[in-house]
Amino acid sequence: MILAHPVSWGSGKSKRPEVRNDWNGEDADRRCAKWGNGILAFSAAVIVSGIAPIGSDLRYWVFASRSVCGLEGIFVLYTLLCVLSPRSVLEWFMHRTLGRWIALWGILVGISFWLSPYYSAGNSLAWIRLCETYLHVAFALSVAAYRSRGYLRIRSVAWGYGAGMAIVALWSLLGGFGRFETWGVNLNERRIGYLLEVGAIGMWIVSMESRRLRSAGILVAGAFLAVMVGLGGRASVLGFVTAAAIGSRWYGVKRTIVALSVVAFVAFSILSVERIVHPQRTVTIESRVRQSLGNDFHQITSGRDDVWRLWWSQWRRSPLLGGGPQSYFFYPHRPREVIHAHNFILQFLGELGVLGGGILLGIMGWIMHGAWRRARSCVWARGAFVSIAGLSLTGLFGGVYFFPDTSWILAFAYALAGASDQQFGSFSG
Repeated sequence: MILAHPVSWGSGKSKRPEVRNDWNGEDADRRCAKWGNGILAFSAAVIVSGIAPIGSDLRYWVFASRSVCGLEGIFVLYTLLCVLSPRSVLEWFMHRTLGRWIALWGILVGISFWLSPYYSAGNSLAWIRLCETYLHVAFALSVAAYRSRGYLRIRSVAWGYGAGMAIVALWSLLGGFGRFETWGVNLNERRIGYLLEVGAIGMWIVSMESRRLRSAGILVAGAFLAVMVGLGGRASVLGFVTAAAIGSRWYGVKRTIVALSVVAFVAFSILSVERIVHPQRTVTIESRVRQSLGNDFHQITSGRDDVWRLWWSQWRRSPLLGGGPQSYFFYPHRPREVIHAHNFILQFLGELGVLGGGILLGIMGWIMHGAWRRARSCVWARGAFVSIAGLSLTGLFGGVYFFPDTSWILAFAYALAGASDQQFGSFSG
């Protein structure tokens, strides 16, 4: 056992977890909780806001990936100093089943990187992706340990997300303030759509779990849904509806249908007002609807079938070990504007092969299975399962697992889904 302070969840009927904080007035533990949650809140605000050098989407992706790696590295280091010891972590990897699988996966990722048929090991983009891949897993394990100790305050991350989205909204409404020439907020529609989906699912869960915030949660979820539709994010809308449908397993079918109807009404009302005030902005919505109802698969998928065919043709070159981190970017004949496979399963299998990608997908499935088993009595597992399920459906058609900001959020969600009820040592057990 790594942590000597287990978490007590109370009876299975309780909707809220009862976290036992064995602080006993110890200032050191209080500072550990305060500073750790502060790091997470600051990270969420910086990552969600998308503040970066102004330029192409690729330039933003490189900067954002480095920022995410740095922020995750800081939290991992902080957790090692305040919650875990390096020796206990080493023992966990040596003696726990999941730890051994993760260690094996890490070795396979390194091999796929060094033996990539698409680039040399000195390629900077590949190094960034490699660091991001390792740090996402280390960050998820660190958050799980922090949560199992009873230190994590989800409100801190929620406030950080809210601050980041407020910066995005202000930047968009005020036209970038007209003051900055080299720095700004990235307003990529897909990035914003994914972040709105995260917020919509989060507020939906809040409305289902809290009577006091039920109305506010539904209104905000409806507003976010309206913007998602306005941006033409079909996969994001489908992911949100899927998350709500899966949540009905615990929240009740009738209650879910009623709440979804209210959310849809709020979104429709906002879009109707938008159509009256700015009729030219409805072109995206109407074109997406016509596209979704088309008979041509290529048209329905917005050309994703070509992306998947390219992936298939290249994956056959190295099916076991994959092409290495970020290998899709270096595929021959790749469309210039497409830098990922638009499907997280294909992305993992293409980058890490059947071995590395299969192990990673297996670990993710194991975590989700454990969250499903505990979902009825554990609000953390329930909320994380619903969120990951909805975002993963979106990830089958987009880059929600690839974008630096949403991949950080997903790593955090997997940590909540897999954090043990008893101890970090039985992560997702």
